[in-house]
Amino acid sequence: MSHVQPAGPTASGPVACIDDLWVAAAHRRQGLGRRLVDAWRSAATAGGAEAFEVHTLAADDDARAFWARMGFGPWRVHLRADP
Repeated sequence: MSHVQPAGPTASGPVACIDDLWVAAAHRRQGLGRRLVDAWRSAATAGGAEAFEVHTLAADDDARAFWARMGFGPWRVHLRADP
């Protein structure tokens, strides 16, 4: 899922967000994720996005490593407590 949202208090313009990106295990390490991210960034930029944001679970080391390779780093921390 991807969307573009208006800028928040710390962003300068519209921010393109990816909430979920998943490549099946059998198809990983073939450059598919990078191609998807590159296409998303190009389309979002053409649509007016001035920043990019992705969301993943803190405990998902593989996803965090993938996003780091794509140039993303920590920006905001969401904390959660279950009842």
